Amino acid sequence: MCAPTDYASLSVGTGDGDPADIKPLRLTRFEVAKTQTLWGATSDDTTAESTILPNREYGVEYNGATPQKLRFVLYRGSAKWGLLRVAYPVPPKVTKYGCDLAGTSWCRGGAATSLADLRSEDRSSFWYDAGGRQLYVKVYATD
Repeated sequence: MCAPTDYASLSVGTGDGDPADIKPLRLTRFEVAKTQTLWGATSDDTTAESTILPNREYGVEYNGATPQKLRFVLYRGSAKWGLLRVAYPVPPKVTKYGCDLAGTSWCRGGAATSLADLRSEDRSSFWYDAGGRQLYVKVYATD
């Protein structure tokens, strides 16, 4: 039997609220190149949830184009993190509880300068690769 902290729960959603954007959602753990396809529990779900191995990197692929508004929550894994990569066509505004991570408010300092910088962060942060049009988000569990 595994200890509760050996895993964390990840919720991936669309902020736009269209269930078609999330079904199916593909979650790929890069270190082993394994992909899990998530469908949600009901026909009107706008989120997909999975139990993941924390402190690893994952790719997130939506059904078709990436929605304009995304939502990532990691929970049941205090002090654990997940680094998520998702295709995103333009530089994003990334918020935590409504606070702009690249801004000057209480959550400032969440915009990393490179992927290596993001990997070394010890808090929820992001980095946007403009050349590759990829958004990288490091999400820390809230509990």
